[in-house]
Amino acid sequence: MPFSTRSWQLLPWLVASGDWQMALDDWLLEEVRRDRRPPTFRLFSWPEPTLSLGWHQASFSTNWSCPIVRRPTGGRAVLHGGDLCYSLVTPAPADRDRRQTYCLLSQFLRQAFQRLEQPLITGSDRPDRTAIDCFARATVADLRLADGRKCIGSAQLWRDRTVLQQGSIQLHPPDCWPQVLGTTPPPVLDLPIATLATTLVSSFADCYGLNLTDGSLTAADWQAVDERRSRFQIHKPPSPLTQ
Repeated sequence: MPFSTRSWQLLPWLVASGDWQMALDDWLLEEVRRDRRPPTFRLFSWPEPTLSLGWHQASFSTNWSCPIVRRPTGGRAVLHGGDLCYSLVTPAPADRDRRQTYCLLSQFLRQAFQRLEQPLITGSDRPDRTAIDCFARATVADLRLADGRKCIGSAQLWRDRTVLQQGSIQLHPPDCWPQVLGTTPPPVLDLPIATLATTLVSSFADCYGLNLTDGSLTAADWQAVDERRSRFQIHKPPSPLTQ
């Protein structure tokens, strides 16, 4: 078994704005790092098209007004809204560097898509810090379809020896993708999102031999998450009702 324990928590699938999603993952990372909760896996999605930037990525001009948040993880910009996202937080697997950890933590994704008859291959492009769009290149952290088109992008944040990995699985990229990022959107994947979610959870448990238990947060937990939201907020367009 690659992890220090088989006992993980599974959070309920959350649909919420980007600042809540990013604050939650940042809070989970700190909780696991301090041994206040076990390793945690979750799926999440976005209620509207939202642009997320990697933690060290510079802001850029876009021709579309949409909410913008900053991820705690690295990488380039991702336009959410038609994707299913995952995150996992765990003590770093022993005797593996970051590249090896990416490979390990992508195994469940490949297994899930194999079960759905959509085999994936690992990306091989070199990182490009001048690129804007995460999905314009596929590095070792990413996964492509058999025809070479990237469909899953992932990024990590390490604190001490605890790792947060976030990933976006693009299913139906928002129509505004070219206006926001100036690039061609990823391919549409004809997979029911509920079927994909169920397959991801079962593959995650099976791939690593894990026992997943309910990890629902308390009211106090959500308050702690709320206090982190401002760290990840960049831009929220004004409501049409207030203009």
